[in-house]
Amino acid sequence: MGANMVLGARRIDLEDGSMASKLYGGLTQIVERQRHRYEVNEKYIAQMEEAGLMFRGRDMTGERMEVIELREDLGHPFF
Repeated sequence: MGANMVLGARRIDLEDGSMASKLYGGLTQIVERQRHRYEVNEKYIAQMEEAGLMFRGRDMTGERMEVIELREDLGHPFF
């Protein structure tokens, strides 16, 4: 992955039971329009998840992180 612009409608696969899935009425696949250059360096994903930043939605290839949430035990009411 590089600094490519992400444009247009993209399918996002949500983790079942995640806050995002619940907010979308229990759906595990959604389509959202996007325009960004944000990416997550894959070598840091495990370290970030251990710290409580959970990646709950990925693009249809499973490579690009699209939805993040804080782990529930960290106590934030809506992240």
